[in-house]
Amino acid sequence: MLILSQYSHLFISKEGRFLLYNSEINMFVELTKQQYYSILQFSKIGEESGLSHQEIEYLIDKRIIVEEGHKDDYYNKVKFITRLNCLSYDTLTLNIIPTTACNFSCSYCFEKNKSVRIMSDKIIEDLCTFVNKNARAHKINLIWYGGEPLLAANVIEKILHRMSSTIDKPIVHQSLITNGYCINEKICKLFKEYKLDDVQITLDGIRAQHNRERFTNNDHNTYDRIIRNIGIVLHELPLTHVHVRINVDENNKHDYHLVTKEIRSLYNTDRLTFYPGFLRIEDPVLGKMKSPSIVEQSKRKFYFDLECEGEFVNFFPIHRNKSCSAIKLNTFIIGPQGEFYKCWNDVGLEDRIIGYINSENISNQSLFLKYLMDGTMFDDPKCRECFFFPICGGGCPQYRLKNKFQDGHYNLCSTFRDGSIDMDYLNRCLEEHYKMVSSVSKLK
Repeated sequence: MLILSQYSHLFISKEGRFLLYNSEINMFVELTKQQYYSILQFSKIGEESGLSHQEIEYLIDKRIIVEEGHKDDYYNKVKFITRLNCLSYDTLTLNIIPTTACNFSCSYCFEKNKSVRIMSDKIIEDLCTFVNKNARAHKINLIWYGGEPLLAANVIEKILHRMSSTIDKPIVHQSLITNGYCINEKICKLFKEYKLDDVQITLDGIRAQHNRERFTNNDHNTYDRIIRNIGIVLHELPLTHVHVRINVDENNKHDYHLVTKEIRSLYNTDRLTFYPGFLRIEDPVLGKMKSPSIVEQSKRKFYFDLECEGEFVNFFPIHRNKSCSAIKLNTFIIGPQGEFYKCWNDVGLEDRIIGYINSENISNQSLFLKYLMDGTMFDDPKCRECFFFPICGGGCPQYRLKNKFQDGHYNLCSTFRDGSIDMDYLNRCLEEHYKMVSSVSKLK
């Protein structure tokens, strides 16, 4: 029996356009008035009257109309593919923390008050041995993280030199997450030799706001130096893409476009992108976010305000990756003492260590298995029934574990919902996208 897919959504735009969006294949179709009401009637009573054979075939092909058991089949297919990806050994992804030291004192940092360590030569040797023993991996992804990783640039250099001489697996992707303060020509020379694909540099808003939050003991104007260093990367590393993360909360959300406007006026290149990093400030007692964190409803307004300021905003829903490093078997975060973690937020917490690089055993199997098995969306009945299941990544695995095992109340849903689905917001996003594109598929 054919039914309208639960992932199909009919709506009429403010301009009177008849549109249909399907979250499974993430596309929307322009309909005639007759087609719209024929599909609407079909969704209610299951009658195909008013639709031609060609139209029905098109709707079936696009999975807008499906067999009655399609939802369960699709759910199991996505679950299988995600599990297969998460349990794959083909790629070894290493998030390496060469040091936990940091030169900034950010008020919201989740790594504050953690011991300062730096990776030793012995741990570097153990790291290379670990990679060589991972025989089923054919390629390597490297992500440099901290602390501030560039405070241990000499350690990064040693690791890259050692890997290049002792490991036969190619490094297919290399990324750097940095506050940008320590970037210089010497750093760029290193990453010319060992190609850096991406660098993420973080700002905290306009100059005054940023300098209040992100400063060193000797420099309370880090903003200008970081802006200059963005230019150094763009000039010295022509194969590197720069992602500028601008931290956003309720206090500085109106400044975002001012920062992007300033930096774009200095550096006109398609190798430079911006995105808002919504700060997550937790209330550990209530088990949820607290002020000045931005809630989902405020995020929606934030994006529409950006568009009003002339920012390009892609309002079309995108498929979120369902494979955070925390739920991937062959992905590890390696601390400076050779300790293994599954989540960046766990770094420096002894009870969150899952093992050590010089040991073949997982020492904290309970936590390791919780991340792998309970950190996904697939055992959540709300996710199974959700219209946005195909395009949602399921939220943060760590917050999912906190909700499940620590009585947390963290919102795991996409911007399109906050408890209940906000179809008005979805309609508005789709309508904005419709205005931007020159053509939309039409039901023939």
